[in-house]
Amino acid sequence: MLNRGRIPNLANLDPALNRIASDPVNRFCVPYLWGVLGFGYRQSTQSQPIASWDDVFDPARSNRVVMIDDPRFGLGLALIKLGYSPNTSDPSAIGAARDWLRTHAGRIVRFAGDDGQTFLANGEADVVIEWSGDILQLARIDPDIRFDIPAEGAIFAADNMCVLADAAHHAAAEQFINFLLTAEHGAALANKTRYISPNRAAFDRLDNELQRLIQRYQAFEQEGRLFRLVDVDSATYELYRAAWAEVRR
Repeated sequence: MLNRGRIPNLANLDPALNRIASDPVNRFCVPYLWGVLGFGYRQSTQSQPIASWDDVFDPARSNRVVMIDDPRFGLGLALIKLGYSPNTSDPSAIGAARDWLRTHAGRIVRFAGDDGQTFLANGEADVVIEWSGDILQLARIDPDIRFDIPAEGAIFAADNMCVLADAAHHAAAEQFINFLLTAEHGAALANKTRYISPNRAAFDRLDNELQRLIQRYQAFEQEGRLFRLVDVDSATYELYRAAWAEVRR
């Protein structure tokens, strides 16, 4: 368990983003970066910006789409598009998400791990479903690349620093956590990785692009259009896994 007295910079965390379903009061883990799963695309391949799933699969566009290869993330985004919770255990909702994705299977040219940005970079895809920071890192060196959040809503996730209960150097780990939660180091980490800092004290040190993104993400959060996945029981996960296998077939 973390000794909060050794981590005074916990006070810098934004309460809206400091939510870990498995550890809601930060007994063992602390978030230090977060990102959103959305659309990465080449602007030069599009007549208009991509703002929604309807744009991705617009019959007037010949988009080659690379989908993230994960049952919860892939079906979760489809569930949001269809108006369901991405954490649903309803077999009919999961089936509807599966069927919706299968109707667009002809556009999905590949299912990729957490490397969809490489297919965008090498020209094998027009649109990739990928994490914000990975796309924004690419956009730094290729101004034709853009990242956007699905208008229907999206999934966000945090990277966390955790200390094992039997860690040999508990105090040193807490000192390191406190170091990364300073305004200076939280901002430096975000500016480098292009992921978002949950550190409110770091905001003024972030570059203008990240500040704008945070404001946009916060608007989505306030409107109930950002979702965090939570664990589901094994029977429900099997529904997701089986549905995803059919999507990939």
